[in-house]
Amino acid sequence: MSKRCEKSASKSTGRRNSGNEAFGRKKVIEALRLYNQALQSAPHLSPEFFLALGNRSAALRDLNKLKECAEDIDRVLEAQESSTIPTSTLERLRARRSEVLSQLHVKEEDDRATESAPQLFIGCNPSVPSLSKAVDIRFSKEKGRHLIANRKLAKGSVVIVEDPYAKVLLPHCALSHCHFCCRELPLNHLPCTTCIEEVNFCNEQCRDEALLKFHSIECGNVEKLNNIGLGYLAVRLVLCSDVDQLIEYDLASDRVKSMQRVFGSSPADVYSSSDFRSVASLESHDDDGETASNEEVELTAVKLTRFLRENGYFSSARCWPANISTKEQDVIVVRALVGLVRRLICNAHAVTKVVDSLPYTTDETESQEVLDRNEVYIASGLFPTTSLANHSCIPNLFSRYRFDTFF
Repeated sequence: MSKRCEKSASKSTGRRNSGNEAFGRKKVIEALRLYNQALQSAPHLSPEFFLALGNRSAALRDLNKLKECAEDIDRVLEAQESSTIPTSTLERLRARRSEVLSQLHVKEEDDRATESAPQLFIGCNPSVPSLSKAVDIRFSKEKGRHLIANRKLAKGSVVIVEDPYAKVLLPHCALSHCHFCCRELPLNHLPCTTCIEEVNFCNEQCRDEALLKFHSIECGNVEKLNNIGLGYLAVRLVLCSDVDQLIEYDLASDRVKSMQRVFGSSPADVYSSSDFRSVASLESHDDDGETASNEEVELTAVKLTRFLRENGYFSSARCWPANISTKEQDVIVVRALVGLVRRLICNAHAVTKVVDSLPYTTDETESQEVLDRNEVYIASGLFPTTSLANHSCIPNLFSRYRFDTFF
């Protein structure tokens, strides 16, 4: 896999000029799309990067997206590198900013930031923070480890609220959703600082957190990783886990196999969705003959470990102990990836959002409008607590998502 795809100042300039032509023809949506492409192609913090932001701010103003327009202008004016921009351009941006701020009489809040997941029924279980106090983890020989209510539950009671241990945005959402938080992108979203793939972020915070946690390794290879299916999510799980956890909890060890049956069912255990032990303890059905062949999974794991090595995962920044050799590092990660893929086959969940269709009428409803609601897949993720809810053909538990939070 190649490490990077080069940014190009000339390509950025060409796309920005095409955007200017569309803007001149009052094709503002088309201009916005082209300015976004110019931003994607521009070397980070280059003159072309700032010019694309400035031109995009004009399109956002004409679309009456005043807050987003002001944010783009501030990105240009507040950057030290903006000194490379012509003075006349900076003056136009300052004038545009004053114009926009004068129309923003009341400070607008980010609605996305104020939305929160529902509260757990009667509070959280101290041993399982993502679970309601009304539900416990139990173990029996017949059912294995499972969730069971410890009191009567009213219809609609929220018994699980859980963020994923790790998640991967699906390819068809790359232009519409954030690569880090999976929320719908604002119109003034930002690209990766290095690669030119269709990887976008809500803002600087999402971009910087993604680069810190995983995207610095994946950068330039997202399209190829998407073709590996659950292997990509397994890579993301490795990148989101501490190295010492991968070393301590060998997913093929007898110690971890014993955890698969009972971890979390004792009051002494804290089964946290952000704890690698919870991931390690998930059932993999290795001996059931229901998962992919050993050779297939192991070959994929070897290839992915080679990819991680080629792209800097084993650098000192990841805090690999000095006494572990290169060969030992590879063995640890291969075993982790094999174990994670096997767990994902049984436990990965699709993250969805509800989309309303356009209203319509039928002969039966006459003039009354009918609104269809459909669930659309936007990401795949691993939810350790949710995975303990056994499948049923007559379920009494129904799921919803708010962004990437399961409830």
